[in-house]
Amino acid sequence: MHIDGAYTEEELKHMTEFLGTFDGMDRDTLKQILSAADEMELDHAVELIAGLDDEGKQEVSDLFARIVLADGKLADEEKSMYWKVRELCGLPDPGNDGSGEETKAKAEEEKDEDEIIPAFLMVNYHGIATLHQSEKEDWSALGDEIASWMGCDRVEVVRYTAPLNALTEKLDLNERHLVFMVARNGYGDKTVGDNMPATLLYGRGYPIFGNMVIALETDEGYTIEGIRTQSLVTETLNAVNDAVGGLIRVGEQEEKPAATEVKASGPDTFEGLAAVIAVCMGMARVDGSFTESEFKEILAGLKDQYKFEDRDELLEAYIKAADEMDIKKAIDIIKAFGPSEKQFASDMLFRTVVADGKLADEESDTYREILEVCELPMFTGADKVN
Repeated sequence: MHIDGAYTEEELKHMTEFLGTFDGMDRDTLKQILSAADEMELDHAVELIAGLDDEGKQEVSDLFARIVLADGKLADEEKSMYWKVRELCGLPDPGNDGSGEETKAKAEEEKDEDEIIPAFLMVNYHGIATLHQSEKEDWSALGDEIASWMGCDRVEVVRYTAPLNALTEKLDLNERHLVFMVARNGYGDKTVGDNMPATLLYGRGYPIFGNMVIALETDEGYTIEGIRTQSLVTETLNAVNDAVGGLIRVGEQEEKPAATEVKASGPDTFEGLAAVIAVCMGMARVDGSFTESEFKEILAGLKDQYKFEDRDELLEAYIKAADEMDIKKAIDIIKAFGPSEKQFASDMLFRTVVADGKLADEESDTYREILEVCELPMFTGADKVN
């Protein structure tokens, strides 16, 4: 139970007092037992405890209860491990020796605080992760809701790939395994961006396109479930992100910051980003030429916000879609953006308009007109442009 990184004197005291109740326990034997315990695999320890009789399990449960509160607090890691070990070992509630009841009450309180509405992690093809929650259990209703989050008609479940299996083993999901869902056409629909995290979790050398949703599935019955504790959500997100080389970043919360504190964040749809590029390209062409410096500045703005390294094909798809998009349609899309996306669009426009080091009258006028028509905020320092 030193999962919190601190194997304290108080915790060791409870263990040695417990071991001291056994006949023939001397200092050398105690050291041998503690040394063997340090070297024992957790799975083997769980197996041995699960095989104890009821009296033995009760003694172990009481010992755990005394240890986890020996330092007066329950760290998040201890709390998670406490409930996981109790469940895996089939341990009863702590007994009535005082410390057990205190531990039980505190642990129950902590568990209640950790429990959440079943949650699903959606990672879009820009690598941005957002949390979605649903209390639906019937797949016909839950599947439709997940599809609506992903912006598709039907979803397909991907399970038992080598990367998913490794994550399942790492997370210890209690007769469940990790899966992810993609749009039914997500294996080959190149009208949306390729999802690098999903492709890596697929692990079969074939790209996955569009958004994915990460969930749990029962080993028996193959029932899709959400993650039911905040601690497991965090643990799962961190483990998945490690598995895909840190390609995932967490999306912003829903609350809107003050206008002066809005942080630019690019749109998370293919069409939305293509619309921003289309308006920037249209802005650059106002003076009769689309210069190399303007094009490079647009690319630099995109790469500052998105992970386009070694993804030239995807970048080319965005540029092509933007070049073919009607400017009125692009403006309508941008007008529907949220504050952070509008700030991104405004920043991109300003970078484009000053990329060649000069500002023609037509560009200046058009720049301000686009800001007004698209209802965009001013770029920081844009009001200083002559």
